[in-house]
Amino acid sequence: MELTFDIIEYMGKMDEGVFVLLNLNVDNTNFYDAIFYYKENIVALTVDEKFEELIGQKIEDFSGYNDIMTAIIKRVLPYKDAINIVNDFDGEIYKINK
Repeated sequence: MELTFDIIEYMGKMDEGVFVLLNLNVDNTNFYDAIFYYKENIVALTVDEKFEELIGQKIEDFSGYNDIMTAIIKRVLPYKDAINIVNDFDGEIYKINK
């Protein structure tokens, strides 16, 4: 399984962290939304449930988890830059309550 990703947008910052909307690409045939959250010394990845169904496990247990997290961390803006550039998270844009 080849897993790649694209950064779709920086959704905003909240609680001193930055939310990033990603698109996970599996074998150039299946595409899934994911949200990457990062702040000083903390990272988290939340993926579409359909992606976890495809891999048959939680993302954190997936054998490629460390590789994809490392790749994401290398591609997003450095935290010290992003936290100063990205606007506050606006849940109304995404129909999410804070």
